[in-house]
Amino acid sequence: MTAKSRNKKIILACLACILAAACLLVGCSASPLPDPDDILPLEDTEEPPPNSLRDYGWEWNPLMDVFSFPTLEESVSQADALICGRITGEPSAFKDSEEASEEPYEPCDLEDPDANYYQYTVKTEMDATGAYKAGEEILFSVPYLGGTVVHPKEGAQVILLLLKGEDGPGDLSLGSFPCAFSVDDSGHIKVLGIGPSFSGYVGLSAADFWQSLVDYRNGDIQTIPTNPDYYNPNS
Repeated sequence: MTAKSRNKKIILACLACILAAACLLVGCSASPLPDPDDILPLEDTEEPPPNSLRDYGWEWNPLMDVFSFPTLEESVSQADALICGRITGEPSAFKDSEEASEEPYEPCDLEDPDANYYQYTVKTEMDATGAYKAGEEILFSVPYLGGTVVHPKEGAQVILLLLKGEDGPGDLSLGSFPCAFSVDDSGHIKVLGIGPSFSGYVGLSAADFWQSLVDYRNGDIQTIPTNPDYYNPNS
């Protein structure tokens, strides 16, 4: 073996080691959900309940409390897509079309008081149903339910239980009883907007919470664990 060919092999071996190290680093950082070691007690959240239960999202209209909400387990079972991803771009708004046409919704301004739906884009990181691939951008709509709307910010990490064939623009919606969660900077779960029956999951590790959704969807567990610090007045 000549000195030239020996040097070439050494260079190639070094490049292979660098590439392997880079792949290892990418693999280590590939998990999109932080995994804190602790469960955050509700009294340690930024504000006293119930405001601390909402990071941002769609404020619940108290008049809707007369309805019977599906449980998280029911929502997971019924979901056509169970997405973990990040909000991208700007939201848009739609209202019911006043003219009979093939398109029942028409775009409107975000501040329009007649807006019936809000639509957002989420870039998929994981889908427990296998319907969508990582990196795929999905449009989903949320019905206006009479509360104050605080739109999710671009880059916000969210967990969404999406349905097909529901009322609203686009193919996917959070449905009549939206079930969605956000992940705060410390890696803990917060409720994204509405649904008082979902407040028991606030403060859980986002990674553990996501895994429990996947396990329940796959039939590996019977119930989805809540925050042990959560007091359920209905229990």
